[in-house]
Amino acid sequence: MGVEMNGKGDKPRFYPDDQYRNNYDKIFNKGKKMSSEVTPEQYLEMWLSEQIPTGEWLRLLEWRPDINELYQKHLESKK
Repeated sequence: MGVEMNGKGDKPRFYPDDQYRNNYDKIFNKGKKMSSEVTPEQYLEMWLSEQIPTGEWLRLLEWRPDINELYQKHLESKK
C-alpha cells in the first residue's frame, strides 16, 4: 500500500519567474540587494531629514565606505 499525495502541498502551485525571485531576495535575504540599490546620496538625505536612527546610521557608515566618504565630504563642506 503506497502513499498517494493528492492533497495540498504535494506539488508546487506555481513556478516563480525572475521578477518573483528578485522581489523575494530583496525582502527576505536581509536586504542585501535592496541596500546596494540605495545610493549614498539617498542615504545621506534620509539621515539629514532624520529618517534614520543614529545607531543605524553608524552601522551604515561602517558597512558602506561610499556612504562614509560622502558624509565626510558633507561635513567638510559645512565648515
